[in-house]
Amino acid sequence: WFRVSAYNLLGFGNFSVSSEQSIDIPSAPLNVFAIVNQSLQIMLTWKGPTSTGVGDTSRPLLGYIIQQSYGDLNFSAPLQSILSNTTLSTNLKFNKSSS
Repeated sequence: WFRVSAYNLLGFGNFSVSSEQSIDIPSAPLNVFAIVNQSLQIMLTWKGPTSTGVGDTSRPLLGYIIQQSYGDLNFSAPLQSILSNTTLSTNLKFNKSSS
């Protein structure tokens, strides 16, 4: 946070309103991997984005959302919203080309 005051020979004027750090949307998560285990569960893991959109960790990410596609670019509505960078999916549905 910053604020600014002007001054002259007679002294300092009032301070400006404090600035707040600018916020932007985060960059995309990195290195997303999906591993299928013997119980037909998929474990997703990824690295956090290089930019959280806030410049430091005083305002961390609020979480991640996960969507699913069956081999095309039509992704589902968010399946879940989570806070960590690892999740286990047990409600798997396979289409004919992936089973």
